[in-house]
Amino acid sequence: RVLFRSNHGHLEQIDRPDVLYRRPESFFVASFVGSSNRIPGIMSGSNHVRILGSEIPVSPHSQHGGKGANVQALIRPEEIHIVKEKTPGSTRAKVALRSFLGPYTTLGLSIPELPLIHVHSESTDNQNLNVGDEVHFVVRAEHVMVTESSPN
Repeated sequence: RVLFRSNHGHLEQIDRPDVLYRRPESFFVASFVGSSNRIPGIMSGSNHVRILGSEIPVSPHSQHGGKGANVQALIRPEEIHIVKEKTPGSTRAKVALRSFLGPYTTLGLSIPELPLIHVHSESTDNQNLNVGDEVHFVVRAEHVMVTESSPN
């Protein structure tokens, strides 16, 4: 079991590492454990967020202002999947980084005006991709953690 305290000393969550990763109870824990992509989205209802053309359920532990609120969503790299062709809900990107790591490969996908989106997938699924290639991807997540975006 691991105990998480925020930088203000608040007890965030006590649980096994795999539970902390898969079912975090706060944005702080979700962003601290493992790697995540921070992607802007808009709440499309009280419990769904629109991110990159997909509508995804939000974690019940998320904090947001309800429908229409601008949020930051945490998407795990393994929840992003390359698809062979454009499909409903897919997003176009350019491969900016490719790092072969044996059984899996890390890709960095570039979309204008967003930070690099990191993808972890099995190497056999993307062996023909190269830096500079155009791809489409979808987000396949049971739910995502969101928090309200800070005003600029």
